[in-house]
Amino acid sequence: MRLTLIFSTVLSIALSGCSKATGPAVVERTEPKAEISVQLQPGQPRAGAPTTLKVEITSNKKPVSDAEVNATFVMGAEPLSKMQEMHQAAGLRWDGSRYVGAVTFPMAGKWNTTVQGTRNGQNLVVYHGPIDVK
Repeated sequence: MRLTLIFSTVLSIALSGCSKATGPAVVERTEPKAEISVQLQPGQPRAGAPTTLKVEITSNKKPVSDAEVNATFVMGAEPLSKMQEMHQAAGLRWDGSRYVGAVTFPMAGKWNTTVQGTRNGQNLVVYHGPIDVK
């Protein structure tokens, strides 16, 4: 009975790590008309391969070209496997139509993403959402 319980617990933990990240993205706006669009290329990031981020920020439906845009990615710690929390970061640059940057994820799994656009030290818009890296 105890062996079955332990096996079931380990199996459910293992399978939960394989599921695709779900949940809606959350956008925080400090400028009421600010919008943010975050795209990844390729659409399904792979561990060890570069992923390009393309971010568009608008205010009153006009592109914002003078923002500082940064992306951070966090994979939570896994105490059972003694894996510590991991962090990745990318600074994005304006390419004439949007902000572009690259990141390479060292490990597959769910990464919590934050993309922040600031201007003159003030937040314009912040995007929070999950990414499932294969």
